Amino acid sequence: AAEPARRPRLGPDNTVQISGARPALAALWDEDLSKGGLYAESDRPPQVGSYVEIHVDGPGGPLVLHATVVSAVQPEQAAAYGMRPGVGLQLTDLKGPKRQVLEAYVRGHRRDLSGANTEEVDAPASPEIEAALVRAKKLLTEADRDAYYRGLDLAPECTQQRLRATLDELHATFDTALPAATPPQAARLRAARTVVERLSRILLNPEARLEYDFRAGHVRALERLALAADKAGPDLATLRRVWNRVAPEKVEEAARLTRKAFSARQEHDLEQAVRHGRQALELNPFFEELKKTVDTWEKLRRETSSPDASTRPRPNTTPGKRKKR
Repeated sequence: AAEPARRPRLGPDNTVQISGARPALAALWDEDLSKGGLYAESDRPPQVGSYVEIHVDGPGGPLVLHATVVSAVQPEQAAAYGMRPGVGLQLTDLKGPKRQVLEAYVRGHRRDLSGANTEEVDAPASPEIEAALVRAKKLLTEADRDAYYRGLDLAPECTQQRLRATLDELHATFDTALPAATPPQAARLRAARTVVERLSRILLNPEARLEYDFRAGHVRALERLALAADKAGPDLATLRRVWNRVAPEKVEEAARLTRKAFSARQEHDLEQAVRHGRQALELNPFFEELKKTVDTWEKLRRETSSPDASTRPRPNTTPGKRKKR
């Protein structure tokens, strides 16, 4: 059986490039574009509501279309249904000159795509709208990469108050720019505003933010433990609960290493006990009781391996007790 024709692909910058070669473009027009939609393959489909640009290459082009993600087929779902992962796109501006020029080009009635882009996102705009569009583009791009803080121009360790202020300010910026924006510009601003609302639901909820941080690699265990001790952040129980939810395999492996550490300690092998204990803490950094125990073992190991250790009494088989002189 012949390999099915590959669909257009969504690039990492949320842009779809479509060849202007007429036979392939005509088929794509008849099957998808003329009906206001398109399916684009993607190994990492962005979330529903994301903003996408479609660039149709060709003489006098590219012709730029704007779209919104209305469905996303993740890799595991695609494998189950025997299809390729990707996104379903709804075109938001295939009308007027764009539709007329593209259809005429596809049918061979026009030699090029010139004259179609009458109202582009990057059309001349006021400084306020231009600034809002720049911020919207960065937010949309970084949010689709799950880089929320980078999209907001914030450090991962920023306070909840700073987060709220930034999200509120962005929402107001996009709202203020909308009335004077062209339709394509407004589509991008509305998509960015939707992302702000989604990030607000995640990042302004302490436990949801914590889960996002852990999944994104912003663990900062020592800092979070110190904040928990000072009652200035999620408490230890919350840290453990969320870590167990995010990294169950690591927690399970940490438990196995912890058992090995205690077994080595019972055999008076402090070096192995400390090694396995430290390995367990790397996988489960919020196991405070184990950390205290391993620190004690480490101190004892240093004492027993110091240059004058041979002049000291040997430790009893009972930890913490020494033979009487």
